[in-house]
Amino acid sequence: GNNYGTINNVPNSYLKDLVHDLREQMQNDIVVEEIICKLNYLLSDSEEFEPMDLQLKLKIANREKEFNEAVRLKEQIAKCIDKYSSYEAANSYFSHILYKVLYDFRNYIYPLIKKDKSEDEINTAIYELVVCPVFNEIEKGENFFRFDLSDIRGLVFFLTGNCHLWFDKGHI
Repeated sequence: GNNYGTINNVPNSYLKDLVHDLREQMQNDIVVEEIICKLNYLLSDSEEFEPMDLQLKLKIANREKEFNEAVRLKEQIAKCIDKYSSYEAANSYFSHILYKVLYDFRNYIYPLIKKDKSEDEINTAIYELVVCPVFNEIEKGENFFRFDLSDIRGLVFFLTGNCHLWFDKGHI
């Protein structure tokens, strides 16, 4: 017979392994006392710049029209991280996807901001070069948290809110 439509010997993704570990930790009530350092760094304000709220950051970048959605999406992510923060595997999972968003945004979006590209060009690039790759990686690893594309945008705003990402030239 043929093997059309079957996938054999596909290696598990890192996120899939973490979801497996998370299920096990939840089932056996294995919790940690504190959030892993790597994740904790992203959960707190970056010390690189003066602390500034999300509204002001968006205003500086002429993106204040995004504020209400940004706050909603950012808060959804914060609640999700908080809900699962006592599980080591969830800490590693969130750390992994937040750092992917951070590095992809800095590598692909900052150069466009520095070149004064239009907001539309920047938004398209955020979608194609940050949101979609992160979402695709999550989908490959079993989407335990039921993240959708707007949640990935929420990760961007979460990192922006904590001063790890910026939308204006003056801070990058």
